Amino acid sequence: MDETNALNIKGKPYQIKITFIDSLKNEFQWIVTKNKKGHYKIDTLAQHYSNWQINSFSLNDIEWKMDSENWDEVYLMICEGVRRIKKVEYR
Repeated sequence: MDETNALNIKGKPYQIKITFIDSLKNEFQWIVTKNKKGHYKIDTLAQHYSNWQINSFSLNDIEWKMDSENWDEVYLMICEGVRRIKKVEYR
């Protein structure tokens, strides 16, 4: 995927890696994994969720939206707190 603002996720991936660019042009990643119950869980790695300043949505809100596989809504939720999504990989 090039440096566009679309998630472009197709199918039902069990793991997603999202690379972000913040307002200071730093790169960060989330690793999203589907657990044994079939629910997505976000790992923000070494960063705290509050660093993204996604003020209108909790981490759980985004995970629940991921569970419904409404990727356009997930994209809008995430972009509230990041400058752009650089890259999305999934399997």
